[in-house]
Amino acid sequence: MRSFVVILKESIIISALVNIVKAFMTSYENSRLKKSVNAAALCFKNSATYGVLLKYANKKPYYRYSFTYNIIMAVAGLFDRLFGAINSLVKKWFSGSKTAEETLKAYRSDVQTKLGGFGILFMSIPIGSIIALIYAGRVSAMNMAMCWSIFIAGLLCVVISYCKDALKNSIFIKGIARFVDLIR
Repeated sequence: MRSFVVILKESIIISALVNIVKAFMTSYENSRLKKSVNAAALCFKNSATYGVLLKYANKKPYYRYSFTYNIIMAVAGLFDRLFGAINSLVKKWFSGSKTAEETLKAYRSDVQTKLGGFGILFMSIPIGSIIALIYAGRVSAMNMAMCWSIFIAGLLCVVISYCKDALKNSIFIKGIARFVDLIR
């Protein structure tokens, strides 16, 4: 399936508009208007007004010399060093971690594996919630209905991921596969 951008590039209307713009650009390159604008720009560049504006634009702001600015920049520098140290420490921890490796492997996996993983996740969360609700004594019909609906959604994801070959031409599967590709 071709993308929408490719279809637009190949359309007659877009091609005609591009050719019209190119024709105007070519005629402007050889026009008196461009020569006049360039002459006016050259005169402005050599004027005293331009010099004043340039000096004002390149002037260092007064706040750069203030005590408050220096304190803020010192604190920001401390946080920058602190977060750099935390980043290097976390990289060292994750470099040999099985959890990090499995997470990267799941991230780089195909759509079918991701859909099955999401399904298992959606099935495990409500089971843990039901156990916690029973333990806390806060079981209600609304809580149970919510947990069971999430569990059924997860179960559907797992069934769809393992029966993808049987349902390959289904619009539903194509929609889920496109959604998972978009979030990848």
